[in-house]
Amino acid sequence: PRRIGGARIGRLPVFPAPPRAATLERGLLLLGVLALAVTYALFAWRSTLRVPIDYNEGWNAYFASFAARGAPLYKSPCADIANNYPPLSFFVVASAMRAIPDAVFAGRAVAWLALAAVAAAMATILRAGGADRAASAFAPMLFLGWLAARAPSYVGADDPEMLGHALTLAGMALVLRARSPRGAVAAALLVAAGLFTKHSLLAVPLALAAWLFLEDRRRFRAYAVTLALAGAAGLVACRLAFGPDFVAGLLTPRVWSGARAVRQTLGTLKPLLPAVAAPAALAVGRMRDRMARLLLLYAGFGLAVGVLGSAGEGVSYNAFFDLLIAVSLCAGHALSRLREAVKLTAPRLRALGVALGFVAVAAAALDLASAPALLVLPWVREERAAALRDAATVARLRALPDPAVCQQLSLCYWAGRAFAVDLFNRAEGFRTGRCDAAGFIARIRAGGFSAIVLDAPLAVAQPWLSPPVRAAIRDRYTAIRPAAPQPDIFLVPR
Repeated sequence: PRRIGGARIGRLPVFPAPPRAATLERGLLLLGVLALAVTYALFAWRSTLRVPIDYNEGWNAYFASFAARGAPLYKSPCADIANNYPPLSFFVVASAMRAIPDAVFAGRAVAWLALAAVAAAMATILRAGGADRAASAFAPMLFLGWLAARAPSYVGADDPEMLGHALTLAGMALVLRARSPRGAVAAALLVAAGLFTKHSLLAVPLALAAWLFLEDRRRFRAYAVTLALAGAAGLVACRLAFGPDFVAGLLTPRVWSGARAVRQTLGTLKPLLPAVAAPAALAVGRMRDRMARLLLLYAGFGLAVGVLGSAGEGVSYNAFFDLLIAVSLCAGHALSRLREAVKLTAPRLRALGVALGFVAVAAAALDLASAPALLVLPWVREERAAALRDAATVARLRALPDPAVCQQLSLCYWAGRAFAVDLFNRAEGFRTGRCDAAGFIARIRAGGFSAIVLDAPLAVAQPWLSPPVRAAIRDRYTAIRPAAPQPDIFLVPR
């Protein structure tokens, strides 16, 4: 103490500089934000190109255009065109087509907004669970980084996947923020909307039902009854609007394989487990933590649904998106819980958790060795070259009469060709034995298509087509590989 003007003054307060670990944590988060900004700016640029990002883009664009003009959405599962998705996403994209007439680009715009909504919902879920801002931001960063490194074809692509996740996660956020039966009712309606966007997104509905059953029976009853009624009402409405082919379409034949599920599961989780398992374990370490219980249930159902879904032919990394969202939320919750740890160790542990999360993303990127953030210039050159090639293919298709068949349906859509055949679902119906290939083979032998456009030789491009179908194409059609820049193989009648 000192005397100033006769008065005794205590020591002036000392404000210590932030701990080095806390500074490191902020630096790592800032570095992550910058890396994501650059990577997602590249993906946003890609979304402006007339290049198919994913096989499903053209398929979704055709059905959105059907919804926009009131054409039938569902036919027999053994028809040339099969629809095994619920209808909501098609009408959402059809609404966006009022501003963006091209269904592919309208669908991409919806997908970008949905991805932003997924990130916002993840942050809201953690904030509702008591997490601080840094921890709440870290979870969506971790998921977005994994998505960019491991599943870039789902970033900004015309696909209902992210719209469905945005709706179900919004329901979870509402359950946590509005702790009343009325809030559970509203959450159930959002979850039901998510299921009518993509019916395989079962992890959030199941996790919320199990958690509410354990936490609050009144809210559980409100949630379960509303979800059941909304689901039943939606099914009845769809049955009345689309006819008997609606339910049959959702059950379109698909080849299932346990070995494929094992391969997909191991391939998806392998590069992530070493780093993500540590913060995930911290998040669920105290089972008295209500938030930890919810996230553990979400991760468990996400894993189960992912393993089952990945057994189906044509299902990719997206089967595990719920699991990865759950694990990312666990990591964010872990960082939040660490603020209650010993003061000297918590900043160090938080910085370590952030570092481990970014190591997981780096491991996923290096495992593929094709992340845009790692190979920017080659990736940009490749996308530009693909745009030139696809423009040449579209121009050639425009000169042909209907019907034409495209492996990449976006090319036929952009060329203004009618949706003639869904090659993938046709092949699945033949392989399962539920659909007869005789009529389709006869149509091929008669030269019923002006062209069949593949992006690789027949045996490579369509290995899942049955040998009789491939033989019919080989016998009746001849391959013409135009000069550069168009590498697509046009099979035209002899």
